[in-house]
Amino acid sequence: MDTTGIIASGTQLKKLISKKSEPAQRKYRLRPVELNILLLLHADPHMDTAKDIMNRLHVSKAHVSQSLDHLKSGGFISLWEDPQDRRVFHIQLRQSAIDAALEMQTVYAECWALAVRNISPEEVSVLLRVAQKMSDNISLALAEG
Repeated sequence: MDTTGIIASGTQLKKLISKKSEPAQRKYRLRPVELNILLLLHADPHMDTAKDIMNRLHVSKAHVSQSLDHLKSGGFISLWEDPQDRRVFHIQLRQSAIDAALEMQTVYAECWALAVRNISPEEVSVLLRVAQKMSDNISLALAEG
C-alpha cells in the first residue's frame, strides 16, 4: 500500500465512523465534529480549552468556536473563565454531553473492531506503534513549517 492507499484507508474509516454515528447525530442534533469534541473532552478531561481541541483534532479556531457555541446553546457544555488568563475559557461537560460522548465511544469501538477484524493482536500492536510514530513525524513537520 502506498501513501494514497493509507490516506484512502483513513478517509474510509472516517466515513464509517460518520455513518455509524448518524443515530447519535440525529438523537442529539449534533454534527460529527461536535460529537468528536464531546468524546475528546470526556476521554481527556485535561483537554478543556478551545486551543486544546484545535491542536488535538486539527480543526480551525473558527470551526471550534462555532462548535462550542452550538454545544453551549444546546446545553451540552458550560464555559468558565480562567482566573489567571481571562482570554481562556475552560469547558465543562454536562450530563447530556457525557451521554453523547459514551455513545460515540461505542461507535469508535465498533468501527475499530470492524477495521482490525482478521488482523492478529501482534499486527495491531505494530500498526499502532507505526501510526504513533507517523503522527509524531507529521506533528513535528507541521510545527517546523
